[in-house]
Amino acid sequence: MHRVLLLGAGKIGRMIARLLVDTGDYDVLVGDSSPEALELIARRIGVKTVEVNVESESNLASALAGRDTVISALSYYHNPRVAEAALAAGASYFDLTEDVETTRRVRAVAAKGRCVLVSLHDLTLAARWCDRVVVLDGGRVAADGEPGAVLDADLLRSVYGVTAHVAHEAGKLVVAPLALSDGRRP
Repeated sequence: MHRVLLLGAGKIGRMIARLLVDTGDYDVLVGDSSPEALELIARRIGVKTVEVNVESESNLASALAGRDTVISALSYYHNPRVAEAALAAGASYFDLTEDVETTRRVRAVAAKGRCVLVSLHDLTLAARWCDRVVVLDGGRVAADGEPGAVLDADLLRSVYGVTAHVAHEAGKLVVAPLALSDGRRP
């Protein structure tokens, strides 16, 4: 069974915990600084919990001990510290934010030979920071590959229903949705 530390016991954390627990494939430990939030998620979902202060390197390292993966449902400004702690603990890291500074620091973690999985909805961020992009359409893989090969106007129209400007500017791929394919603004 895959051992997951889920950081954040708020609404998003509860949703993620429910999805993981329902598969039956994960041993989920939820960490948060709020005893009330931890009590609620334990009662509603039946997961193990641990009080974690992510500002404390040793406290975070202790929560990560023995975990294969850490998923962060925390506010974006905590995630650089979480990504670095995951690297130190030898755990995979999954980030739910779309912050540029966090993305830069997570990219540095990946450069050290770790696999990093990031869920992004900002396709320009994905194009800028990712080596590989997997585009999902209705839960199925619509495209998989290097951003420049995958993210094109035809794919964006068929998957997302948008007309988009896709271009290279200053050596970087830029993706800008312009309108819904039916002419409405996104």
